[in-house]
Amino acid sequence: YFDCTIVVMANKEQCLERFKKATHYDLNEYEKRSARQFPLLDKAKRADFVIVNDGTMLELKQKSLELYQQLTNYY
Repeated sequence: YFDCTIVVMANKEQCLERFKKATHYDLNEYEKRSARQFPLLDKAKRADFVIVNDGTMLELKQKSLELYQQLTNYY
């Protein structure tokens, strides 16, 4: 049902730190929520495009813009 799929991923430590900052929950809640999701590496294997979010918000915006430009020229 989609032209393509995109996964944005980061390592577990970064995800946990961002989760705690955004939600004020603890490791236990993070683990519970993560357990209910499809494993990230499996998502990445199935995706058409993967953005590695291991830097700053500005870097993520730049990577997203580059992918957007690639997609709008392709589709």
